[in-house]
Amino acid sequence: MTSFSNRQLKVKTKTWARDSYGLYDYETTTLNVQNFTFTGPCVLNRVQNEVTQTNPLHSLNTEAMDEPKSAQNGATVLGSIYDDKEGIKIMPPKSQGEGYENAFWQIIERGEHANGYMLKINDVIRLGRVVFRINQIKVIEDEYEKTNGPNQKQILESIKAHMKNEINGEEVLKNPPVERMSISNMCCKICLSETEEADDPMITPCDCTGSVKYVHLKCIQNWVKSKLNMQQNKNIVTIFWKNLYCELCKKKFPLNITHHGQELSLIPIGNKISGSYVVIESFSKEKDSTGIHLIDLSSNQDFKMGRGHDCDLKIPDISVSRVHALLVVSKGKLYLKDNLSKFGTLVLHKGPLLVNDDIEKTCWVQCGRTILKFAIKKPFFSFLPCFGSLFGLDKIPAIGKFFGEDKGQQREQRLTQDGEEIRLNQEGS
Repeated sequence: MTSFSNRQLKVKTKTWARDSYGLYDYETTTLNVQNFTFTGPCVLNRVQNEVTQTNPLHSLNTEAMDEPKSAQNGATVLGSIYDDKEGIKIMPPKSQGEGYENAFWQIIERGEHANGYMLKINDVIRLGRVVFRINQIKVIEDEYEKTNGPNQKQILESIKAHMKNEINGEEVLKNPPVERMSISNMCCKICLSETEEADDPMITPCDCTGSVKYVHLKCIQNWVKSKLNMQQNKNIVTIFWKNLYCELCKKKFPLNITHHGQELSLIPIGNKISGSYVVIESFSKEKDSTGIHLIDLSSNQDFKMGRGHDCDLKIPDISVSRVHALLVVSKGKLYLKDNLSKFGTLVLHKGPLLVNDDIEKTCWVQCGRTILKFAIKKPFFSFLPCFGSLFGLDKIPAIGKFFGEDKGQQREQRLTQDGEEIRLNQEGS
C-alpha cells in the first residue's frame, strides 16, 4: 500500500447515536467523537456508532474503483481516501441510497456572524430532511441601492401575470412564429395534429414510442396547467402538483427539456421578470420534483425559511426548525445562512472532496448521522530545519539530535580541534 507524500490527513468524526433519515443533531452533546491520522489510502466505514478504517486491497489512485466489501458486511461506507497530484481526495460512497441520505453534504457555517454560502444555479440544499434545488437566480445589485417601496408589490403582480400567461402557453420561445409545417411522420398525441411551429415544436418528454411519441410543447403545457395549484404568500408564489407523469408510460415529466440545443420548460417562469428573484424547486424523498417556489428578492430584507408561522417560506416538516435558514442578498449575490438550526443547513457536494497541500486546510462534511472534519498537515519536523537555521537552533545539541544529526557532537569536536590548535601554538611560541 502506498503512502501520502510527506503529509498526513487528520480526520475527526462525530457520530450521533440515533439513526433517523440520515440526520445529525447539532444541538446534542451525546456523541461518539473519534480522531484518526492517515498517512496512506484507506476506506472509512461506520459500524453502528463506531467509525472504523479498512485498508484497500489495492492503491486507491484512480476514481474508477469498486465499492469496498465492507459495505456488504453491515457497515456503512463513509468515504474512500486516496492520494492525488492535486492533494488528497475523499470519494463519497457510490451507494448513496434514496433521498441523498449518505451523500457528501457541505456544512454551512453556523452562528450569527457566519458569512453563509453563496448560492449558484443547480445547487442542491438540504434543511433537515427536506431537499431543494436552486432552479434560477437573478439579483440586480443596483436594486438594493434604492429605497424599496411599491416596487415589491409591482414585482409580485408581474410575477402573477407573467406566470398566468406562460402557463397558458401564450409565449414560450423568443423566436418569431413561422408558418405551420406539415410533418407526416410526427403526430401530437394530444391534439392529433401533424404540424408544428417554431414557437410550438414537437417534443418527446417521456418514454412513449411509436405514434404516441410526440406532443406539442403548448399542448403539454396546457395539460400540465390542469395539474397545478398556485398559492401566494407575502413575497412568494408557490406552484405545486401531484402525479405529474405520463398517463401511458408512467414516466415522471421533467420540468426542463432540451430541444435542438434550446432548453424549454413545461412550467416556464422567470425569463421576463424585471426584478430580482430566485426559483427554488422542492423534491420528495424519491428525488422527484414536487413544486417550485418563486421568491421576490426586491425588498432588502432577509428571507426566512422554516416551520414557523412567521417564515416567508413555510416548510411543514418536523425536522425543520421554526426559523431554520435565511436567504440574504449582499453585493449582488444571494447567500444561504443557517440560523442555528437543530439538524443543520447543508449543500450537496458533487464529486470527490479535495483537501489541498496548504500547511493546514480543513473542511467539514456530513455523511448521514456522522460529520467529518478533514485537515491536511505536513509533518512538523519538515519545517524545523528552516527555523533552526534561521535562529541558530541547529547549534544546540538537543535540537541537533531532533534533526537527525548530532549537531552538539560536531560542535564539541570543533571546539576540541580549536583548543588543541591553540595549545600547540602556545607551546610553539
